[in-house]
Amino acid sequence: MVLLLANLVVSVLVATTALAVPSMERRVAILLGLGGATTANFLFWVVAPTMWTNLLSAWVCSVVGALLAVVAWGVVRSVVTAAPARRRS
Repeated sequence: MVLLLANLVVSVLVATTALAVPSMERRVAILLGLGGATTANFLFWVVAPTMWTNLLSAWVCSVVGALLAVVAWGVVRSVVTAAPARRRS
């Protein structure tokens, strides 16, 4: 069990680092990487706990979760910036 948790922590940190190093907004990248990777691992563990015990699954979940968080952030940013400005009267 300790090996699985250590593998989880390392995979989340590696995915977050890989996302944050080339980023211009490092704080946002760290937040998205940590949040996405941790959430994806948790959801996969809830849905399929026996499959999550495979050492490779934590790495796949971390990468996919971080990428999905970046995609969601990009969609939200494009929708918010595309909203028309309100005119004050």
